[in-house]
Amino acid sequence: MKGEEIRQVVPSADGTRIWVAAAAWSNTADSGGVYLLDIEGRSLLPGGALLRGEEVLSVVTRSGLVWLMTQSGKARFLDENGTVLGSKDQALPWAQAPPKAFHGIFPFLLGSDDILLWETQAFHVRGVHGSIEVTPLLKGLELLSADAEPTGDGAWLQSAQDNNLYFISLRKERYLEEHLVLKSANAAYVFPAGDGLHGWIQGIPTSFAYVPLSEVGAALKLEGGSLEVKNGRDVTLQGRLNIRAPLRQNEASSIELRWPGRDHATQAAGVLEFSLWDERTPHRLVASGTRRFSQGAPPPQLQWNLDDLFVQDGLYRIVFRYYDQTGIDTTLVLHHIPFRTPLIEQVWFRTGIACVMATMLLGIPLVLLPRTRSARSWLPFIGWTLHVLAGSGLAFSDVAHRLKIHFPTFVGVLFVEVLLGLLLGAFSPPVFRLLAGIKPFQWLTPLALAVPGMRRRLFANYVAHGWRKLMSQRRQANNERYVSLPADLREGGVHPGQPDSPEAPRPPGPVTSPETHIRDFLTVSEWHPQASVLIESPGGRGKSALLRESIRQLLLRFEQDPSGPLPVFCDARSGTLLEAVQRALEADPLLCELQEAMLQRGDYVLVVDGLTESLLSSEAIQSFLDGKYGRTVRLLCTSRPHDGFRHAIESSSRWLHVQPRRLDEETLGWFIDAYRPEGAPELRAELLAACRGPDGTYLPILVRLALMFGHGPASNVSELYEAAFRGLLRRQDSSLHDAEDSELLAWSSALCLRTYWANGVRALRYRNAPERPQLEKLLKAGVLIPDEPSLERSQTPLQVRFFHDSMQSYLTACGLFAQEHARPTWEVLWRAAADPLFTSAQSELLAGAGSELFQMCLEVFGPEERLRRELQRQLLEWSRLYDDSLTKRDIIQAVPTPLQRPFHQRLQDSSALAPRDVLGTATAVCAQAGLPMLGVLYMRIATLVWPFRESKPRVDEGGVPPESPEAPH
Repeated sequence: MKGEEIRQVVPSADGTRIWVAAAAWSNTADSGGVYLLDIEGRSLLPGGALLRGEEVLSVVTRSGLVWLMTQSGKARFLDENGTVLGSKDQALPWAQAPPKAFHGIFPFLLGSDDILLWETQAFHVRGVHGSIEVTPLLKGLELLSADAEPTGDGAWLQSAQDNNLYFISLRKERYLEEHLVLKSANAAYVFPAGDGLHGWIQGIPTSFAYVPLSEVGAALKLEGGSLEVKNGRDVTLQGRLNIRAPLRQNEASSIELRWPGRDHATQAAGVLEFSLWDERTPHRLVASGTRRFSQGAPPPQLQWNLDDLFVQDGLYRIVFRYYDQTGIDTTLVLHHIPFRTPLIEQVWFRTGIACVMATMLLGIPLVLLPRTRSARSWLPFIGWTLHVLAGSGLAFSDVAHRLKIHFPTFVGVLFVEVLLGLLLGAFSPPVFRLLAGIKPFQWLTPLALAVPGMRRRLFANYVAHGWRKLMSQRRQANNERYVSLPADLREGGVHPGQPDSPEAPRPPGPVTSPETHIRDFLTVSEWHPQASVLIESPGGRGKSALLRESIRQLLLRFEQDPSGPLPVFCDARSGTLLEAVQRALEADPLLCELQEAMLQRGDYVLVVDGLTESLLSSEAIQSFLDGKYGRTVRLLCTSRPHDGFRHAIESSSRWLHVQPRRLDEETLGWFIDAYRPEGAPELRAELLAACRGPDGTYLPILVRLALMFGHGPASNVSELYEAAFRGLLRRQDSSLHDAEDSELLAWSSALCLRTYWANGVRALRYRNAPERPQLEKLLKAGVLIPDEPSLERSQTPLQVRFFHDSMQSYLTACGLFAQEHARPTWEVLWRAAADPLFTSAQSELLAGAGSELFQMCLEVFGPEERLRRELQRQLLEWSRLYDDSLTKRDIIQAVPTPLQRPFHQRLQDSSALAPRDVLGTATAVCAQAGLPMLGVLYMRIATLVWPFRESKPRVDEGGVPPESPEAPH
């Protein structure tokens, strides 16, 4: 060491080496540190010394490892060769303490590798995964004395704060667990027994006590179960320890604490106290009892201090405490002792049963009673009120306490159920629909339906249903694309607004965006919610397309502002409009009362497409508008020209009449740009000419068919519809041959002859039809579409219809021509032109509106010369037969407008004054102008003479005399 001052010498575990700590001097970096030397004084460390310049304390453990601690707080953990196993700076807390504090540190060996350091505080020091962990004991309190178990299982520490002696467990499973050994001892020195559990304690005055833990025991005997402690730690349970159970009768040992001094308890007037504590709330005393050992003392009694709300299973802490006149005071504590409570005795269980029964009495009427019963609306509310009142009476009379029912919880649950119902109803549409029909929620329903956010959630599914239905209809219409085309608007009403009011009726005239006007008319109204819109025009102008675009606009407006009305697709197959509304609203499972209330509030727009093709009559529409809904209902309907429906709609307080226009040269370009596929060639001139009317305008349905299927040799309307029929079939199955197409076309024509021609009904039976395979081909091709309002794509329709009525009229005309072409006369043309079954379905294939079926017959029948002669023949025949029934005014009005001037000139040059002569002149003028003009005159005259047909002996529509049993009528 070259004469260096030595502070500490510690031999290694095997005695062959020594650890030498040199003294450190202030401000001297060459002093201090620790050396490892052999018995000849040679240094074994490569650097000579560790921690040079530091005051070092060395401790060699039983396993030969070395702890080095410095005054600055550093700690090192080395093996016997000086290799560092763990290190940590600032590990020890005495860096700022005076030097004498460091010199006063006393180390204790714990087990094989750990140490305990004590000066004024005690610290457990151990190596953990290459680092050093220093843990203060007894929460860092100052100590009077300390000692450690050689096994490392614990330490005996006396606090300088209260002079109490504690045993601190250092075992892994009970690390830092504190046990009070002596209270307020003046001075205590402990000599550990070496087993980690016992020790000899020297106090003032000097006395020694040694109690083997194996001789300590306790017992608790209750009715139904018992607890016994042996060897101070072994706990045995027999039976069940039940809450509220009494001690066993006439047994003084039902509470017992056994220890070596127990035999002197009677002479020392000992007292054994028992207490039971709830470990969930450590300061709550559950039960207590006292046993006295004096002569003649009564048997122990157990007092339960439980509130009924806390009677429940759980883990409890048992404390046995014995004290006597000699000053002995000892306590045995048992943790985690399970106590049971019979379920029927627990307050929470009884309260829960009461709440469940009350909830069932409230909920059973909701589930079992029909939604239309008034009892279903009142019984839950009456039951809820009776439960609250009856519960209050039980609480005031203390019956609820005796029944172990917690009344505040019971009533609170009922109120929470009501509040929960309100919350769930506000966020869950199914719950809202369930609660909307019962009191008291029913009283709040109108308020909820006025909240936009509530309406958005409540009708979200129905809006989605509306979108699906709208997309399905457009898809069934061969992927229809809407083109905003001009339309003529007329607005009026019984109670119109003032001229300077924003609600004043707009003057009649054309508009460029009719769908926007329809949407605003149905949604924007501050002075009157009622509104009726009728889209009326002959077939083929795009009524349904405009209707669907208006519905789309209404759905978008509702999604943006749910306070507006919601469109409802009504089933036109119902006999009354109210029945149609009820069937349509089946998709929205609101109560009928709520749906009726929303109808009266004007929250629905009732949509009916095709009034003239429906089972609804104009009288049914008029009756609905005159009823209780007439002041608030909103209607959106389409119809072919029909005076009855027009007059019914225009009798409402606010109405809007919309008539889509035919395509002119400008709008034709818009229409073609919307439908023509990219890269498709321009339409042929002859095909455009076939779509053009005498006035130079175009029918939208013909232009659309020409764009879709007019790329072949088609040059007239008949060929265009045939190309559309074949094109749809080929689009579905490209392997079909012309013969197969022709066969299916002929079969379809015969089908229309048996159905539409016979009864005028557009719909066809599908689900159990005898000719299902052919119908299925047409349905898959898109020639037929489902005729059911709420049909899903995966379902089989009950009935179907043609994708456009004009296709059915064309096929019927084909069937009639196939049946009648060989007959000498074509009497079927009269019925096709004048029968009310067909005149309600008007079209504009000719110069004027009229029966669509007859106009198709003019396109299909031929040759043209024979057809022209047949029309002339029938007109001249009618002039002779009905000369007395016809008037000259009716005949003059029947002449097409473009021919009025030449017709009047011909009349002025003629001396004919009889109606038959006037009709003959009109026939000649129209025949000279061409077949279309002759056909218009024929349609109009045929309608005039149709009521007189029974007076004429004739061959009927099927070519069979009426008296024949084979006639169709």
